[in-house]
Amino acid sequence: EFNDLATHFYYFHLSTFQPSDQNLSMVIEAFHTFPTSQGRKEPSKRIAMQLSDIKEIIDTHYYDKTRLQAFQYINQRNYRQAIPLFKTLRDKVPHDYAQLGNAYLFEGKQEEALKELRQALKRFPTDPSLLNNLAIATLFKETYFSTGAFEHDPQKIDEAAHLLARALEQDKNNWLTHFNLAALAMAQRQYDKAEKNYLTALKLSNENRELHAQVGTFYHRRQDYPNAQKHYQQALTLYKTGRSPASEPRIEDLTHRLQQAQKRQPLP
Repeated sequence: EFNDLATHFYYFHLSTFQPSDQNLSMVIEAFHTFPTSQGRKEPSKRIAMQLSDIKEIIDTHYYDKTRLQAFQYINQRNYRQAIPLFKTLRDKVPHDYAQLGNAYLFEGKQEEALKELRQALKRFPTDPSLLNNLAIATLFKETYFSTGAFEHDPQKIDEAAHLLARALEQDKNNWLTHFNLAALAMAQRQYDKAEKNYLTALKLSNENRELHAQVGTFYHRRQDYPNAQKHYQQALTLYKTGRSPASEPRIEDLTHRLQQAQKRQPLP
């Protein structure tokens, strides 16, 4: 959880610090005390020193207990508690709106999610993360299950495509945009196009464990078992490298899927 929260803060609330080989591990101190219980390793002295060096900047300009608590609830999947905290933030950044939209979606409140994301785009009309979130929320707005498959409203597909095109204009190397373009292609049953976008996303974010898992699932559903095994195994390797109690259910699920692919068993 420490690493998850730190990532939120590092990438969205300290944008002036650019990742590099020297400071990649320099993240915002999400907790005032480092996690040391339950057998977890303490951060190295080098990382602790880097955090200490920027602590004054963080405390002075960026540290927000309400935002921190909201992110904690998001990471604990307690979306109902996260929503009112995000709404009370005065100086919201795009990532705040994106997480608020996600929380509403996980609560099954699509209209509220769309409302928040549309308002956010009025403030930040070129932000790729908001364009991506609104595109996916729009795509699944009128989704229904019929004759054993998901069906989508053609108008919503067009709206989502327009939003993703705008996101691509802002950043052609955004892996999430290509990933969502794959989802859009899947909704249109354009499987070759979906595969192309999935592989482009992987080129841009090859160490993304969940992306490998999703690509493995794509191949599994296409009954391409060798490629499914390849990406399930890569996802498992990455999950186990950064293993934490929170990742155990996903590791168990991916292990089961890998075994299914090895036995050439299709997904239900």
